[in-house]
Amino acid sequence: MLRLKKKRYRDRRTGQIRETKNWYIRGTVAGEPVEESTATHIRERADEYRIRREHEILDRRQLGGRASCTLLEAAVSYLEEGGEGRFVGRLIAHFDETPLDQIDQAIIERCARELYPVGTQATRLRQVFTPMRAILNHAAERKMGPWTRVKAPIVREKPVREVPTGDVAAFLAAADDAVGALARFLFYTGCRLGEALRLGWQDVDLTARRAIIRQTKSGEARGIWLHDEIWQALANATGRSGKVFRRLDGKPWLDRFDVRRAWVRTCDRAGIPRFTRHQARHTWATWMRQTGTDLRDLKDMGGWASERMVMRYSHVNPDYQAEAISRLPKLGNFRETGG
Repeated sequence: MLRLKKKRYRDRRTGQIRETKNWYIRGTVAGEPVEESTATHIRERADEYRIRREHEILDRRQLGGRASCTLLEAAVSYLEEGGEGRFVGRLIAHFDETPLDQIDQAIIERCARELYPVGTQATRLRQVFTPMRAILNHAAERKMGPWTRVKAPIVREKPVREVPTGDVAAFLAAADDAVGALARFLFYTGCRLGEALRLGWQDVDLTARRAIIRQTKSGEARGIWLHDEIWQALANATGRSGKVFRRLDGKPWLDRFDVRRAWVRTCDRAGIPRFTRHQARHTWATWMRQTGTDLRDLKDMGGWASERMVMRYSHVNPDYQAEAISRLPKLGNFRETGG
């Protein structure tokens, strides 16, 4: 049967072993292994949750798997089998023990509006519809619930906004050594901010002028060649161990919000419009297209999942059309029109 416990983990900042605030349940019910959070630190409520979960699993087994499980069960199973968990927590908190057979398109749309009342359609697609579709499909494949068709909202992609070259130069001139090194890396590799912050010196080869990005969004490592701007900045760095990019105090950047604060201050100091860290990636892709880089090569170099993702840059360099368009028939005999 199930028992209550608290998980232990190592605090990343202090290195100390700590216990989770909330209780977890762990054990086996009718041959089904269970390990999940009760979402409460109160032992009495956690025990009530434990008993309820035991009954739910037993009832479902007695009905031969025909009874629908809850969103909580489906989400836990989805995560345990390696599903993307970035936005699942808020969905679990919202739906909790709602049976899957009670979740339909209208309920998911209402969830998106309630969780992200001022969010864009792109935000709701990424943080509600996509993970919900993944969880529901996972559950249906394992006969934990019915097949539920989730229709995603239509999202119109915003036009690419690269940073003007003059603004990039002004930003780098105003940046301190820490922000400057990170910014040069983003502008000259097209890496995502998270990829840059996770980069360790063990994956940088200054002699060969290469680096390996191992932890990527797609899950596949990729190599990058270091432009002179980056190579010189890294060659002048001291203390080549641990993370490559650090703050002025020598400590690694805490997170993207830590970077954002320094980034905004640099934009203001340079006297240029503020731009995001991700716009550095768009700027790199635009520069690469202007040099004649093929879309397929751009996809591989930037670590995009498909060519569709880089089609937004197809307009940047139309020179490839020149040869074909020049072969169109020349009709001549233009008629002049006057006003």
